[in-house]
Amino acid sequence: MTPSGSVTQAPSTGRLQRLLGPLYFNGAFWYRFHFWASNSLPTWFLAAMIRVWGGGFFLALTDVRRSLRANLRLVDPKLRWWAASWRAYKTVHTFSWCVSERNQQFSKNAQLEVAIEGREAWEQASRAGRGVIVVTSHIGGWEIASAVAAANKDKIPIHVVREREADPLAQEFMEELLRGQGLKTFQTHFASDDPSLGMELCAALRRGEIVALQGDRPRQSGPFEWVDFFGQEVALPPGPAQLARLAEVSLLPVFTFREGLKRYRIVIRDPIEVARTSDRRSDVRGAVQALARVIEEAIRSHPEQWFCFNRIGHEPGSKKVLNSPEATQTPAESATSKL
Repeated sequence: MTPSGSVTQAPSTGRLQRLLGPLYFNGAFWYRFHFWASNSLPTWFLAAMIRVWGGGFFLALTDVRRSLRANLRLVDPKLRWWAASWRAYKTVHTFSWCVSERNQQFSKNAQLEVAIEGREAWEQASRAGRGVIVVTSHIGGWEIASAVAAANKDKIPIHVVREREADPLAQEFMEELLRGQGLKTFQTHFASDDPSLGMELCAALRRGEIVALQGDRPRQSGPFEWVDFFGQEVALPPGPAQLARLAEVSLLPVFTFREGLKRYRIVIRDPIEVARTSDRRSDVRGAVQALARVIEEAIRSHPEQWFCFNRIGHEPGSKKVLNSPEATQTPAESATSKL
């Protein structure tokens, strides 16, 4: 059985977080304030504010700054301290822009320019009317809905699975934004321990529909598989591979890189087929490792767009999960693993 329970992707609740509540950096106040600023300020003023506030958070959040620097040096061991620090700042800066433009899209104030690379991989994965699992990671504009919709020219129903926000008030705000989208082909699900979600997603795939979820972080108290990732033993969620094996569909890695103001490029990689031998555990682990290699490639191409704010490296004898303190996280593995 896939191990579970000892690894978490959620930030620990410290004294400062309990004291500040919604004023903590991943609390509801900042969600609402950022949404207001993204949609009320002129672009030049928003850009200035992102530099000021992004720089302030970068300096204030010491652990985040150190973690980013360590992770970037994991990607490029030859990176010097000052170069890693500069790239870490660029990561915070890019993250701020991606969230801002997501907020603008939520309020329909942004018309994003989206280029697509790898349409043939999409067609290969969805051939003969099969469903497909779109798997992405916390890189670039991972939350921008058009990243999936732009390639979905046939308007096939899409089921997007999200993790709940750490702050209940922030969760309410996100649900409000998602309801306001009004996208007929989109249905948002929130990950839970209820196995009925996995059955619902499997049924959707067998109808030829699309399921979109994250593949780079196990959910809190959820199952995980240890795989090699940048030379470290890191825990990744088995849920996408388990669901693909059960529904007999492909995993389709999709990444959305930010290339400038309101400009994104969707890169669709070759589909990953999950083996169906008598060794179910080995089949799933092989697919998770294959996905880890594709995520590594995406990170190496745009390391400053890798939004992993907790250090993933570990001391000998210690293991760390690939995780992040930002609130929005979106795997569905807990439910699918129970099938």
